[in-house]
Amino acid sequence: MTNSWRASDRVAEQIRAARLKRGLSAKDFAAACAELGASEITAAVVANIETGRRGPDGARRRDVSVDELLIFAYVLAVPPASLLSANDGESNAITITSNLELAASDVVDWLQGLTLVPIPSPITDGLARCGTCGSAIRAGRRDGSNIYYCANRDCENPASRSAEEIDMFLSGLVFGLLEEAFEQMGQSPGEDHWASLSVERQGEILRGLFKRIVIPPESCPETGTFEPNIEVEPAWT
Repeated sequence: MTNSWRASDRVAEQIRAARLKRGLSAKDFAAACAELGASEITAAVVANIETGRRGPDGARRRDVSVDELLIFAYVLAVPPASLLSANDGESNAITITSNLELAASDVVDWLQGLTLVPIPSPITDGLARCGTCGSAIRAGRRDGSNIYYCANRDCENPASRSAEEIDMFLSGLVFGLLEEAFEQMGQSPGEDHWASLSVERQGEILRGLFKRIVIPPESCPETGTFEPNIEVEPAWT
């Protein structure tokens, strides 16, 4: 993901947007917080959160504590998780750590208990679909295992497959399609090359090759047997 936001930066932007939408000045907003007993939140504190405090490294950071998040959401009368959501036209990525970025929509749903613990994936940006209902596929962790699953909680027979299984299938498929290209680039052709790519780069390659990846459920409702077939629609058709 590119142009990712830190969680506190995202919250600061959403606080400012919601405050202005309600016609509240920083002083009025701080006063509303003070009425609830949060007298430490002054207009200066609000300004620092919205514009960024200068950190020891010189960078401007907008750290927001959990306590502040709840107070701000209460005053603004919005769900706390919504203050992490992305606006139209903004990057839909939140940096959790230097090694972990997640879609803002996944983080919001995760905080509300609507999804499993989200994990980065190259196929969950609308590319992969459930073979039963056609809804988007999400990636998450359950009982220590990574899975791809249907985002539609009302799906009658939702897709729920091992991420390792799907990733191995896709890496073999891509390797077969791009083996000659890898050789022309002077790179060692092999499926391990796919694993060395970032999730973002894997997604770019997959979206260039395929219009849609359809992941069926683990079992067929008629027979109850395992159904391994994963369907892919090439981008050139």
